[in-house]
Amino acid sequence: MSRILTAYFSWSGCCEKLAAAAGAETAFRIRTVKPYSSSFIVTAWRAGWEKLTGARPQLVSLPERTETYDA
Repeated sequence: MSRILTAYFSWSGCCEKLAAAAGAETAFRIRTVKPYSSSFIVTAWRAGWEKLTGARPQLVSLPERTETYDA
């Protein structure tokens, strides 16, 4: 049986609901050390800047034991 890790980022909660609805048994929520603003405009600007500059925000944690999942 395949082991699949579902990693998702959920700014508004929609992706979290989708992961739950999809029955993701092994879901990992990606969280950044510096949380994104609750303002869509501010978040969109920050995300655009990160993409433009190639920035990768620091994560709170990483999934444990990723080697136990299928590639």
